[in-house]
Amino acid sequence: MILDFDDLAMPTHLYKYRAVNADALAMLAADQLYLSRINAFNDPFEFPDLELFNSFVFESRRNDRSSLHSGTHQNNSVQSCLRVCSLSEECQDLLMWGHYGDRHQGFCIRFEFAKDPRLTNMLSRVEYRAELPESKEHAGNPDQLWRMATLTKSEKWSYEREWRIIGRVPQERANTDDLFFSYNPKALTGIIFGVRTPALHKKLVRKILSQHQHIVYYEAVREADRFALSIQEAVPEE
Repeated sequence: MILDFDDLAMPTHLYKYRAVNADALAMLAADQLYLSRINAFNDPFEFPDLELFNSFVFESRRNDRSSLHSGTHQNNSVQSCLRVCSLSEECQDLLMWGHYGDRHQGFCIRFEFAKDPRLTNMLSRVEYRAELPESKEHAGNPDQLWRMATLTKSEKWSYEREWRIIGRVPQERANTDDLFFSYNPKALTGIIFGVRTPALHKKLVRKILSQHQHIVYYEAVREADRFALSIQEAVPEE
């Protein structure tokens, strides 16, 4: 199940950094995005207010067979059910290429919202704050509690300009199920190769996407006079 949050002012493009590995290439071939488990994220302050959400929402659904039990076990269960896919407004950030683009050896996928309205409806912007949010901010509003719990991060991460698709799997399959999101192939409009992406890996990505004639290929290039990257259209492969 994908959780749907309304949001405004969406950018034309969002980007997904990937290493060139079996998982990333399989996702490309299948026109899918993978929603990761919470424990795969690198920020220990992710999802700080799930316990509050549990106590407010799930306590009110005790009679629902799909509801969770109260207490610590309940909190752990909710967290194990959540799945998240992160994307960014930014495709030129040195740190993100280093962290998520396999030290500039990977690639970056460009998505265009106009090509897939369903994708647009499933995305929400992350809010960056200097302090942890207080639970009383949205007391009594479960939708806002969900937003606060899943879409709030420290301002230290603001350079990532992150957007998220948030999903849940059934509690009884939380420890086994993966969650994937299929997108309209036309929504993938560009691939950006990193400064260090090997030529063989570039050819492999192009081959996997060879049926998608609409895709434009780019490459990140080091600027000569400052610590920055420029994105240039790649020379067509012969």
